[in-house]
Amino acid sequence: CSNFLPNTMTTEKKTPTDEEHKEPDAKTGNSFLELASSWGSNIGMHGIPNITRSSSVAKKFLWTLLLLAGLCLTVVQIKSIVDKYYSYPIAVARGAEINLPREFPAVTVCNQSPARKSKVQSATSTSTSTTETSNATANSTSTTTMSPAGYSNVTSSTPTSTMNSSTIIAANSTPAPSKRKKRSAGSGYKDEEDSYSGLTSSMYSSGTTRNLSTMDSKTVPDSVRMTYMFLDFYNTLDDDVKTEIGYQISDMLVDCSMGTSYCSVSNFTRFLHPMYGNCYTFNAAVTNSSRVSVKQQGPLFGLTLTLYIDQSDYVSTVAQSAGAVVVLHEPTTQPFPEESGIRVSPGRETYIGMKQTYKKLLGSPYSDNCAIDYKTANKKYNMYRSLDEWALPKVNYTKMVCLKTCIQRKTESRCNCSSPKLPPSNITRTPALPICKYSYNSTSKSVSQEAECLHAVQESEFETCRSGCQSQCEEMQYDASISMAAWPSMGYESDAFHQVMMYNPIVRTQMDGHKTDDSKADFISQNMVKLIVFFADPETRTEISTKGYEITDLLSDMGGQVGLWLGLSVLTLFELIEMLLDFVVLAASKAALRQPKLPRDSKQPPTENLDKKLSMEMKNSIRFNKQQNPAMWVDEKHRQP
Repeated sequence: CSNFLPNTMTTEKKTPTDEEHKEPDAKTGNSFLELASSWGSNIGMHGIPNITRSSSVAKKFLWTLLLLAGLCLTVVQIKSIVDKYYSYPIAVARGAEINLPREFPAVTVCNQSPARKSKVQSATSTSTSTTETSNATANSTSTTTMSPAGYSNVTSSTPTSTMNSSTIIAANSTPAPSKRKKRSAGSGYKDEEDSYSGLTSSMYSSGTTRNLSTMDSKTVPDSVRMTYMFLDFYNTLDDDVKTEIGYQISDMLVDCSMGTSYCSVSNFTRFLHPMYGNCYTFNAAVTNSSRVSVKQQGPLFGLTLTLYIDQSDYVSTVAQSAGAVVVLHEPTTQPFPEESGIRVSPGRETYIGMKQTYKKLLGSPYSDNCAIDYKTANKKYNMYRSLDEWALPKVNYTKMVCLKTCIQRKTESRCNCSSPKLPPSNITRTPALPICKYSYNSTSKSVSQEAECLHAVQESEFETCRSGCQSQCEEMQYDASISMAAWPSMGYESDAFHQVMMYNPIVRTQMDGHKTDDSKADFISQNMVKLIVFFADPETRTEISTKGYEITDLLSDMGGQVGLWLGLSVLTLFELIEMLLDFVVLAASKAALRQPKLPRDSKQPPTENLDKKLSMEMKNSIRFNKQQNPAMWVDEKHRQP
């Protein structure tokens, strides 16, 4: 037995199995280098295999430089691509489609004069007399008189132009001598003295002249000054008084037809505009069932209106031109005649041919940045939603609504008064904010502090409000093509006269004083507006914004750049993953082989220590010897020292 054990240990050292499991040299790391070299020679990326296979240092250096250059260019290009993706570009897809029937737009009409001169006089006669009495007492030491044109001839030390109902009547009824050519009952024209209610400033009436080259920049133009004065007066009236003194649709509407059907005053919805008074909308979104749709294009299938504007009752201080203002818009949006209105002249038949365009935008973060949440937008940025008198019913959010709401709120916040050109932003406010007064001073050529604050807000905050207001995500636009013709023609004058007399009793009363044909023709050409609104194109153009750069475009461009400069592909990525896994496996194997050995003074039985040191083949050999010589193995185990 004593001879057996040494022989056995010698046999163990010479077994081929132990040579196969020889521990790698962890200190030099030759196994990692061999693995990396093998991977570099077989990878699908072109630069690295060339570096590995090159026999000379110069070639290795050259291929290394080329690889680094390609890597730098790849990084630069990928950064550019990523920046493009995160700029969220859009692409607009334009097309045209025919969808019949299609909804007819809302058509809003306003008279150019916000009030009737006769109504102003009757509605404010009581308040005027009271105001004049108080003013006479207050101005006992300083007197301000009104010129025939409605301007104040200031004689006091602190002059301020004011306007009341008597000023308006004086401005429109006091004669001012002028030569006008008027068509007579006979042939041609004749010159006659004719009083008119046009605006003439005090400098003109006093015989002075104006030198435009030396005009003071502080001087307010006459038209602007008179508008200021009228707004100061007009905004002192209650809303119901404004409605009463304005033009009524029952007085204005002479004839109305939509395609082959007649329409009436019941098809119009009224709202109050700060500059134009009563405005009336055909096809407003009162109910869904009341919407008008058309199946064909052309004037015969559009809206035809004949309106009586009654120039003789104009407040000429603000209505310096005659006619009607027309706005084409969606039935669910608020019209703004002051900015987007089409001026229609009397004595003309005006054709407005529409081309319809449907626009659909993208919300944030794309550059369209439209308002996706209409409910929140209507609540926060649509003051017209809660204004019954000043707006159409059920108006939705638009960018223009947001802009005006923003300007009015900033004006009320900074100036502590509301802009006279806009409705109040909150009609439930208690106490209600006053309207900003202009109170133009003709001596100092200045306006009130409220007006200066109002102008400052509009100039300083407009860009802030414009950039902060989002566009609506879906919008229907109507591009108008306008043409006009003289109306009525000479052969149609008699028929037009009888038509007007038949439909409108107000016009019938006005025309009783016109006996001759020429006089009747003059009356019609000065007071009648003929308007035809129709679709000029059967197609609806579409402009739909889509994502200009998708994630698939990003990956495709990145793959192209990496493949161009480095020769990489998706399969190369899997090769990289395989190499990393090989390194992990090798590192784990080396870590397992570095486990510390047990010390020599271990208390474990000799047999257990021997079993851990012997290979599997040695264990089998010992087991075989135990079976062949059991007595020898036992004696050796229990041998006394």
